[in-house]
Amino acid sequence: MKTFFLIVFVLLLGSCGQTDQRHSVNSVLKNSETLVSESDQASESEIDSISLLMNQLITKSIHTSIGDSLVLNEFEKEWELVGYSDMEVDKRSESEKWLNNLSYHLVEKYNLNENSAIVIDEKYFHRLLNITPSTPDHLFENKMLNKQFSTIIINVSEHQNYKLYSILTEKIRFEYDSEFGLNAQIQSLVTISNHNKIIGNLIVAYSIGDGYSISDQFFFYDKEFIHIKLFGGGEGEAHFVGYQKYQITPQGKFIRYYEQDGILKNDEEQGLVKNHTREGKWVEMNNVYFIEAEYKEGLPINEWKYYKIVQNFTEDGIPILSSRKKGKLLYTEIYANGTLVKREFIK
Repeated sequence: MKTFFLIVFVLLLGSCGQTDQRHSVNSVLKNSETLVSESDQASESEIDSISLLMNQLITKSIHTSIGDSLVLNEFEKEWELVGYSDMEVDKRSESEKWLNNLSYHLVEKYNLNENSAIVIDEKYFHRLLNITPSTPDHLFENKMLNKQFSTIIINVSEHQNYKLYSILTEKIRFEYDSEFGLNAQIQSLVTISNHNKIIGNLIVAYSIGDGYSISDQFFFYDKEFIHIKLFGGGEGEAHFVGYQKYQITPQGKFIRYYEQDGILKNDEEQGLVKNHTREGKWVEMNNVYFIEAEYKEGLPINEWKYYKIVQNFTEDGIPILSSRKKGKLLYTEIYANGTLVKREFIK
């Protein structure tokens, strides 16, 4: 099944920049049905055929940077939302203006390239965009209502051992108990090897809204670091959640980057930082999971354990981060050299 996902993904990437791309992608997939295999390993003939199709279809569109440089601005810790009317523009804080522009630019980037969008079936959603239990709760736990969704795929840069691509989706609808529903737009960076294998992928941006609250993440890639900032909020207020930096290794893997080495301990993660990345045993926490993880040179290895998180809340329903502890074991994952090998849910 891994091969099937890989072949479809590589064919979609190869179609960037073509005229009438929707028709081209459908034709390629239809004509390459004999290449689709249920085995875990692609045969030499399959690899050769994929490479041939890549060479026939790919159009280079190299970008020196990608994302939005507004991410590098210094946001306030929290701020009140003034509103959207023209009369209120001058009353907005700089943080509100920047966050509004980040949200607008994400939508606009899709709209400007909509004519070259590629349609992807819903069954590839989790695989292509790297939707895992560690990603925002809404994306993993709620059923996607779209049977198909459109994406903009860009060739960002080419390196000795990999090519870097960006995948930006249209707004996707999810099943959600709210009068406004739940919509999300997502952007991932993906690395592909010279042998057309997926090396790694990382969700770098999303905008999630249910009509009552916001959960946003935006990024800027300057060819050295991937800068990510996270935001949240509700009616009348917004706040800056956190800042993360990633690097891409020479082999095309995404790893976290920290400014200082040593033991790191806060309300969300605990572990050793060595050579500016994660090393050894780590504990990671979010509003759903208490995770026992292990890294080698920034890459996931060995067994990871995901527990239901147990935490207390304030009268306003805000989690008390210092109260977090692990509850029931929900599932485990096995990693080898940064690659997920197996996921097993506990019955």
